[in-house]
Amino acid sequence: MAFGDLLHKLHPLAGQGFNMSIRDIKEILKLINHRRDHGLDLDHSICSDFEKNTKHKNYLFSNGIDFIHELKFSDIPQKSQEMAENCVLDLIGVGISGATTKLSKLICEHAVEAFGSNKYKTKLLFDGRKVSPAGAALAGGMTIDSIDAHDGFNGAKCHVGCVVFPEAVDFA
Repeated sequence: MAFGDLLHKLHPLAGQGFNMSIRDIKEILKLINHRRDHGLDLDHSICSDFEKNTKHKNYLFSNGIDFIHELKFSDIPQKSQEMAENCVLDLIGVGISGATTKLSKLICEHAVEAFGSNKYKTKLLFDGRKVSPAGAALAGGMTIDSIDAHDGFNGAKCHVGCVVFPEAVDFA
């Protein structure tokens, strides 16, 4: 059996190859346990069952990743481009306002103390001090979300994009 990069040829986008491998391991264990519990043989046919149960999930996921990598901003319809631009402006405005909160000050201090020793440094959003990317994402996300100004979709439980935006700004 092959798992991980042997089975899934994916760009290392957010560790999804690892997540898919964990899902695959759960699936193969489910098949093994089912066969064992029902007194069935553990033979090569388990590989066919595994492929049948996972192939469609892997196909959908891989095509989704390909879509993300191949998509150009110019491919997006004009109205959607305008909405994306408004969402970025919304993130900036909410972030500037959030940076004035006590929560933002506390989380930025925490990020400097707890995430300051990493060799990969990035700037804290609206602060400028350098911390690890994880610390910047944490502090930036909490800063943007600190005034609870969700961008029209309260079901998200956070300001959509608030964790990605601080890193994107630093890379730009």
